[in-house]
Amino acid sequence: MGKVAGEVIQAVAAVTGTDDPAAAAATAEEVDLIREALRDLPDPYREAAILRWRYGLEPAEIAEVKGVPPGTVSSWLHRAKERLRS
Repeated sequence: MGKVAGEVIQAVAAVTGTDDPAAAAATAEEVDLIREALRDLPDPYREAAILRWRYGLEPAEIAEVKGVPPGTVSSWLHRAKERLRS
């Protein structure tokens, strides 16, 4: 599985709340839609989402990496989930 596909599946799992990322991304069409939605996210949202969902960093760790307060990261992640849900 490619890096981007892995990120997409992790994002789907995070948004849907399932523990089984493969089940969350059941069809190639869904994966394509999520991949496109991830690309459309503003850079801070996308970067925070990938660091959290793909690499498992905690919001405090992401905040340190990005040089922003942890609350900002939590806001980015929340907004990323909301945009992906829509």
